[in-house]
Amino acid sequence: MVVSDAAFEVNEPMVISETIDEETIIINLATGSYFSLKHSGATIWAVIRQGGTLSDIAATVRARFEVDGHDIEHEISALVEKLLAEDLIRPKEGGAAPFSPSVASAARKGIPFVAPALDRFTDMEAMLLLDPVHDVDERGWPQVPLNSGHGRTTAD
Repeated sequence: MVVSDAAFEVNEPMVISETIDEETIIINLATGSYFSLKHSGATIWAVIRQGGTLSDIAATVRARFEVDGHDIEHEISALVEKLLAEDLIRPKEGGAAPFSPSVASAARKGIPFVAPALDRFTDMEAMLLLDPVHDVDERGWPQVPLNSGHGRTTAD
């Protein structure tokens, strides 16, 4: 189980995400799998993106949701362990940054808490892995590897 002062970060650049209407879609470009986090899971992801610790996540969840009868720390730790297992996040080097919760996180107090669930989808793995986004570097997109048989033999 992870400790309360542990901080995590998104495993960028191989993981990208977008949150729309309280659902976060996460794509692991290395595996081609994509994931969905809704409601409390999207809130937890937002705090991870901001560099908060597990204690910060728990405080944010308590501020936003009615958590009566739930073991919030256990629920959060279980989700973090799944995110780590899927290689979506990693321990943050250098520890936690100062965390300031957004006003929006506390503005909607009263929503019933539902344990976060990480839904995994694999139906687009082959297509995502074939996407040339994997060939991106500082020069732009896409970059054909040298000596790839595409007529280019030296770097531009």
